[in-house]
Amino acid sequence: MKMMKHNTPQNGKFIHLVELLRPTIGCPAVACETIVAGILERLWHATIVSAPQGNIGKLNDETIAALVGWLDSTDALISALVDAGWLDRCIKYRLLVHDWSDHCPNHVKGNLRKQNRELFSHPVLKTKHDETKRNSTKPNPTPRKKPKESTRALANQPNSSVLEIFEYYQRFHPKAQQDEKSKRLIDDRLSDGFTIADCKRAIDGCHASPFHCGQNDNGRKYQSLELIFRSSDKVNQFIELNDQPKTRLCQTTQQALQAGSALLNNKEI
Repeated sequence: MKMMKHNTPQNGKFIHLVELLRPTIGCPAVACETIVAGILERLWHATIVSAPQGNIGKLNDETIAALVGWLDSTDALISALVDAGWLDRCIKYRLLVHDWSDHCPNHVKGNLRKQNRELFSHPVLKTKHDETKRNSTKPNPTPRKKPKESTRALANQPNSSVLEIFEYYQRFHPKAQQDEKSKRLIDDRLSDGFTIADCKRAIDGCHASPFHCGQNDNGRKYQSLELIFRSSDKVNQFIELNDQPKTRLCQTTQQALQAGSALLNNKEI
């Protein structure tokens, strides 16, 4: 999967990053430019896996450093990437991959389009480089007033992907009500790179597990949406349960699914 352009090593940003990191790298056996190229490639690969929309700031700095194989000062790495223009500081997402739309592979863009999600690629906080470049004699434009009410109204509306997944969960639990926490959990897992189909498979996997259907020492069901989407590991766990050979819904879940379908369709059972 090719992400770095052939002329990147001649790019001013690349050369700037090399000069910023050269004192720290100091490896006589390998050219500093080769190591920096590897850091950028690994940064983009980490973004594909953990933040496909480009919001790599959802990970803490130590995790980012580990993912790119950086063993020295974490602050030095992040500061260099920001100062050289490879990362943008952002109010909402903390850090964004600069020009992620140029580096993001087409298959990732396609998956995001299917989920009605967009790339985050605009800087919100100005870097020192931005301030120097934009410090001109032009008068500052009058700031526009933000439509507070309309923005708040949009924030309370779940996107179509989140709604589709929740409605699928309601097939098993027709009386379930969507709240802000459930919307946030589903949206977080979509941001982690899971597709709508993956989320549905996780729901199926939970309801196919005898243990989670109540066949345990406590006789208690563990089928809450908060459990299924608590973390990426949980989603993967339930997907694996769903994909196991000869996995089928346990009897109590089959009965609940039939009752839920009937209730949603206003039928008597």
